[in-house]
Amino acid sequence: MSIMPFLILGIGVDDAFLLLHCWRKWSRIEPILELRMASVVQEIGPSISITSITNMLAFTVGVFSPSSQLSSFCLSTTIAVMLDYIFEFTVFLPCAVWTGKFNSFMPVKNTANSKKKNGWNTYAKFITSRKARSHVSLCW
Repeated sequence: MSIMPFLILGIGVDDAFLLLHCWRKWSRIEPILELRMASVVQEIGPSISITSITNMLAFTVGVFSPSSQLSSFCLSTTIAVMLDYIFEFTVFLPCAVWTGKFNSFMPVKNTANSKKKNGWNTYAKFITSRKARSHVSLCW
């Protein structure tokens, strides 16, 4: 049972990644948020539905296992996959639309300046430097 949250998290993150990838792709094509959401659901909805239903059926078969621990694990995972499927379309996708509405009001910032300001370039240079590698080697 202790591995089930990570399993469900992996399934949910995969679905969220697919939705966001499709959302970003359609953001360049369709400026109207409602039509963009409809296009995203039309394109990615069948894929998420098929994988979620397949996962639910696979774990439902495991419910009939003679082992009580395996049976309870499969039952819990089946319910969690079902809830994940429901929440992807009823919570996550509307949040993406809401975020899209919020972003449409915000001015676009220059990405070159934001990269310098957030320090990721400095961090990446430090991690790949000899000083950092020698420090990690000594600590290891």
